Amino acid sequence: MLADPTEQAVAYCNVRSHVTTYPTQVEQGLLWIWPDHNAQAFTDCQQKQPATLPEPGSKWHKADWHMIEVPIGYTVSIENSFDPVHAQFLHEGISGFSPANAIPMQGFKLVDELSAEDGFVLSHKGYNTFNREMEATRTFRPPCANITQYNLPMAGVQTFQLYFVPTAPGYCRYIMKFVMDLDFPARPFSLMPWMNKKMLELLPEYVQIGLQHLGLYKLNDQDITAMYAQEQNEAVLDTGRRRTPFLPSPADQGTLTFKSWLNRFGNGGPEPNSLYAEGVESRSNEQLYDRWHRHTKLCPHCCRSIEWIAKTQRVCHRLTTVTVILGGIMLLLPLSVRLSLGCFAIAILSLLGHQGLTKLHSHFMSSIPRQGMPNLQLWPHGGT
Repeated sequence: MLADPTEQAVAYCNVRSHVTTYPTQVEQGLLWIWPDHNAQAFTDCQQKQPATLPEPGSKWHKADWHMIEVPIGYTVSIENSFDPVHAQFLHEGISGFSPANAIPMQGFKLVDELSAEDGFVLSHKGYNTFNREMEATRTFRPPCANITQYNLPMAGVQTFQLYFVPTAPGYCRYIMKFVMDLDFPARPFSLMPWMNKKMLELLPEYVQIGLQHLGLYKLNDQDITAMYAQEQNEAVLDTGRRRTPFLPSPADQGTLTFKSWLNRFGNGGPEPNSLYAEGVESRSNEQLYDRWHRHTKLCPHCCRSIEWIAKTQRVCHRLTTVTVILGGIMLLLPLSVRLSLGCFAIAILSLLGHQGLTKLHSHFMSSIPRQGMPNLQLWPHGGT
């Protein structure tokens, strides 16, 4: 809006009109940023590759990245990914997890030495009756990557690739990809699952993906509940030291190894009073179990699903109104009673559909139920 060329030149030269730029690269479908904007930054960044991990197999490119941002710090988040046995107790009822199926983990050990640049690799055996024969590896690549591979005899390979990126004090963004290169025996035909699958296929693809994402929240809520309690229990004491957790089991080797690496090469964890500081302040249920900020707003599939819900609700509302009016007119004239009752039946169904969509919309916003107590059940059989 400056017509005078001289004024334009002055404005362009002012440092406040300049955008700060950082070197970036796109690797494995992720945007990597070199957090330096000095004159040598673009040269410096070419001397070091992003901290990616090897692509595990042919199906890797077919899987999508999944992203959530949780009110939990960096340290506890990564520790959780090195503690697989918690799933048998914390996630009972999901994917066959149950304390009744748990077995003591064997062979959880460090493969090579700890390294500042390369991190470390751990190996271990199974920890439940379904994977007791598996060979597993867990690789930590500084500063934030963890890739886990389960080699299952007679079944195939499961790969879990995770990045943990601190975004604000007490918050961490998880960027995840799960690749299932498995060959399980075909299940016997079952009518109800087949019908449910066919009905889901009638929905837009982005809604199908959004519904799949909703299915992950129960497990994620349980993890957040446990990790939040852990952060509170290990809060910094008046002496400036964190409480030391009790880790007596061989299954704790993953957590112990990460703590050792962090103390040796990472100054014990993120710096206090920094962007990456660990948060220990109290959080409400609304903050812990919020879904909009955790995932929905970050996911194009879930955002489009919400738009689809709103459009479908408008259709239901109009259909309810029109069919009630038509049904009433048919009763008053009077016309066919059957047609009138049919209109009222359609109105009731569309009204119920509108209410169901309202409930579905709430699932994309929060894990706190619209009715009943907002309690999350953990360890239902009294495990510790």
